[in-house]
Amino acid sequence: MTKAKELPSVAYLKECFDYSPESGELVWRVRPLHHFPTKGVALLLNNRQSGKQVVSKTTNGYTRVGVEGARYAAHRVIWKMYTGEEPIGQIDHINGVRTDNRIENLRVVEGHQENARNMKRKINNTSGNTGVSFNKGRGKWMAYIRVSGVMKSLGTFKDKIDAIYARYYAEQDHGFHQNHGRV
Repeated sequence: MTKAKELPSVAYLKECFDYSPESGELVWRVRPLHHFPTKGVALLLNNRQSGKQVVSKTTNGYTRVGVEGARYAAHRVIWKMYTGEEPIGQIDHINGVRTDNRIENLRVVEGHQENARNMKRKINNTSGNTGVSFNKGRGKWMAYIRVSGVMKSLGTFKDKIDAIYARYYAEQDHGFHQNHGRV
């Protein structure tokens, strides 16, 4: 797992932002002079940013913010501000909406594999159920699951519902989040 760069202190972040746990909004505050190299830069940036919501998005849909010359994922900043703890691992957006930074929608996961246990259904899925597909050659439904990077067959089934149940129980056994496979 790649270690994320350490965030500034909670005190420093709270000088930069106000955070609403109910809405998930991160808003720039009027920052103190010691955050800036000169008084002129402080006036310029405070006039431009203070009172405005952080909305800068990456190409993959996450909100990012620049602090002390470095860029951070807003959900990591929020986690540290709210909990007081450096987020170790990844922050998962439980409902899958990458800009929904309400604290109730965020959870720390160990890494990518655990985060992947809460993925939405792939857009090319034709069965309507993650890990279930129809094998035309056999005329049967197949169920499968990927765990620790390894694809595991859960069997072939005459009825689709049996394949769906096999997948469901495998998800439970392997600690997948209840939202995994959502649309």
